Amino acid sequence: MIATRRTLLALSALGGAAALMPRSWQAQGSQNPGDVTPTMGRVTRNALPLNVAQTGQRFRPPTRLGLGGVPIGNGFAACSDEEAQAALAAAWEAGVRYFDTSPWYGLGLSERRFGHFLHTRPRDEFVLSTKVGRLLTAAPQPPAGTMWHDPSPFAYRYDYSADGVRRSVEDSLQRLGLSRIDIVYIHDV
Repeated sequence: MIATRRTLLALSALGGAAALMPRSWQAQGSQNPGDVTPTMGRVTRNALPLNVAQTGQRFRPPTRLGLGGVPIGNGFAACSDEEAQAALAAAWEAGVRYFDTSPWYGLGLSERRFGHFLHTRPRDEFVLSTKVGRLLTAAPQPPAGTMWHDPSPFAYRYDYSADGVRRSVEDSLQRLGLSRIDIVYIHDV
């Protein structure tokens, strides 16, 4: 299979959907070592495929499967806080321990929802990534024309400067309500 962005997104969606499916829909575990679909019943973190740590190599999160924050930030459709928390809880129950979000996702909504869920979990048991590149400022209403359904009331501007990156990380920590972020990506350069 040729790896394309579309293929990656489709496979990511399938992996995320599998983790969130009701247990009655989930297939029995595959003998394929690359299979990322959870098995029936209670799934532990060790049931998901792990990346092998390699000294001197590029950092890779411990697990191969993570949960992205676009849908949690109302990227495809609006969801309630309760639905977002249920999705995060289902992912955690399925053994997901890598969570990726961004200030851009729902104009801060995704980070707030991830933080609300993750702040009650042991901090050393998950990996969290977010992004820098856009700074949010309070606004009477969100800007028109974004992809977000019912986003938070913030305007945004691009800022990749050193001061902008520091402010973005600090703002993300505030929205998340967590003591640290493990990975920070540069978003939409």
